[in-house]
Parts: sequence; structure tokens; C-alpha cells
Amino acid sequence: KCRVYCSPYIVVDESDPLKKSLEFDNLFVFNNKICFLELKNGNISRNKVFEFIGKVRMVEEKYKLKVNKIMVFGTGLRDPLFNKQNNFRELGIFDINDYRSDFKEFFRFLTN
Repeated sequence: KCRVYCSPYIVVDESDPLKKSLEFDNLFVFNNKICFLELKNGNISRNKVFEFIGKVRMVEEKYKLKVNKIMVFGTGLRDPLFNKQNNFRELGIFDINDYRSDFKEFFRFLTN
């Protein structure tokens, strides 16, 4: 029960907004928390996760805000690097196993 904005572009340099903007798959506000969601078709590689985190950090820095939940959801498996509890409380990595379990981990992460 929240508004979801699909494929929005966020401008990071006003000198050329069409060329200097970032695209995100989903942005939404849930329980007064700003959430960014990246959707991946296939396995979740560490390079793609770190690239997404970098994009989110650029938006935070540019607009002086704090993103509360950064989530990556893939249709395949996640890189084993993300199998252990991560050090970033705002980062959630979810793969095909979460899909098969009715998104339980995803919603638990989102509501905490």
C-alpha cells in the first residue's frame, strides 16, 4: 500500500539533464522510508550491486537525503558474497529463493 514510481530518471547534473541523469527501476516511500529497488533478470553479481549502490549514493549526495532501504531483487541466485549477513542494514539482496517463499524475507527487511 504505497505509491511506486517505475523507471524514473533522477537528474544529477542540471547542465544537461537528458544525458546526466540516472535511471532506477523502482522508487517508493514505505512507512516514511525512502526505498530504491533494482530488479535484475538472472543472477545477482557483486558488480551490479555495487554499481547500483553507487547510483543511490550519488542521488543522496546530490539531493542531501538519506535512502533508508536499498534493495536488489533478481530472478536468479545471488553472488555468494551476499549469502552472509551484510554490514549495511539498509541493503537487502533477494534472489529466486525469496520469490519461491512468497517474498517473506523481502517484506521482513522492508518493514524493519
